[in-house]
Amino acid sequence: MATYEILSSFPSGNQRKSLAVLRGFAAFRKLVVARQILDDVRDDQQAFEAFLRDVKVAAAFSHPNIADVFDLDAQADQLLLISEFVPGGSLAEILHACRRAKLRLPLELILRVIQHAAVGLHYAHNFVDPSGRAAGIIHRHLDEEALVVSFDGLTKVTDFCVPPAAESQPEADPFRAPEYDWGDSLDGRADVFSLGVVLGRALQEVRQTGGPPVPPALDSVVQRATARTREQRFGSVLEFAKACEAAGGRGWEPAQVAAFMRRLFQDRRARMAELVKLVEVKETTAVMKLSDIFESGGGAGSDAAIAEATQPGLRNPLLPEDDGEDGATSMVLRPPPTVGVAAEPPPQAIARRRPGLRLGRALLKLMVWGGLLGGSFLAGAYVMNPPGAQRLAQTLLRRGAVLAAPASEAELQAASEPAPASVPVSSEDGGATGPEDAGETLAAAPEDAGVLDAGTEEADGGEAKPPAKPKRKRRR
Repeated sequence: MATYEILSSFPSGNQRKSLAVLRGFAAFRKLVVARQILDDVRDDQQAFEAFLRDVKVAAAFSHPNIADVFDLDAQADQLLLISEFVPGGSLAEILHACRRAKLRLPLELILRVIQHAAVGLHYAHNFVDPSGRAAGIIHRHLDEEALVVSFDGLTKVTDFCVPPAAESQPEADPFRAPEYDWGDSLDGRADVFSLGVVLGRALQEVRQTGGPPVPPALDSVVQRATARTREQRFGSVLEFAKACEAAGGRGWEPAQVAAFMRRLFQDRRARMAELVKLVEVKETTAVMKLSDIFESGGGAGSDAAIAEATQPGLRNPLLPEDDGEDGATSMVLRPPPTVGVAAEPPPQAIARRRPGLRLGRALLKLMVWGGLLGGSFLAGAYVMNPPGAQRLAQTLLRRGAVLAAPASEAELQAASEPAPASVPVSSEDGGATGPEDAGETLAAAPEDAGVLDAGTEEADGGEAKPPAKPKRKRRR
């Protein structure tokens, strides 16, 4: 069973929101966000049932502009809503960081954030569950903190289904639609009001930081979206997004937004990497203070560097980046480092390391082929001339014995003398073979006679010597 370990609360003033680590089987770890559901919500039966209904719907969401909801867990008398942790910064942190670093807030960034948020909210308002039943929900608590821009350039809507804190005063909430206080039924136009307030406050920051001129048409869009009566507003958040695009343009591409975020929060990225290493290596809770990681405005780059990084035609932000000497962003692909045990070398490499193994295999092959060829030669000689094959085999055996063991002087002398000539052999019927048979035998195997060092030696006068009597040899 997975367990959640609370690391620390976010330093945003909302003590119900904490960074936690999900631990599972085989040292599995994942950073998540844990939101504590307060007692005043759990004590109100009607509000608690509505909260559970919305959580079940939000858990089925699957959209790139909505933070995922993972679990609803109870630990130590606390009810925790576990959702996705988005590495990046909220829109409120972006506004504060630009104001603190005295950077111009890009209008194109604001337009892209609003468009992404509108697309995610439109998905939630018109959601259909796997059974085919319409189960759309509204956000209810949309503000600048709920819009988180990731380091990949995507904006995600967070804090779905999270009830407001007990100490919050609804009448002092500028993002709250008027129909909340009127007791009317709520629909998607309540989120249109909240998103219009977010856009209006962001445009004010653009003007105060010396950003590009804001088109008057955008002010008209904000005025219509924040009308007190919902009948005068846009019919949906998607219609509101289209009006923003027609008045101010599409805004930056996600790659340009990613480059801006990485420059603005470069120190946060480095500290977050250190925290991830601590969580992955250590079994205990990381001791790094999250206030050092999520400090607003920390590590903001210069205005010129951000402008350079957000030029059109930027490369894919998902590739590994390496800052060159001139400060420009360059994408360089590097092979992953080799870790763990070295791979087993191939069999060819092992054979090269062992020359004796190769020599043994070669000798074995030579012996096998030599035996096959020798056997074939003897078989052919026996078929063509059986007596000659027998004498050849005896000579080979004798020479093999001589090579195998040291021979005596008598054996060496006998082996050096010529072998006797062929003599008539008695046939099976008791008769002797005639001169024709003997001549046929010698003519049929002239090569065998030469191999055996047998035959007749001619005298000085051309007469053949009488055949010598063969000597009997001792067998060992």
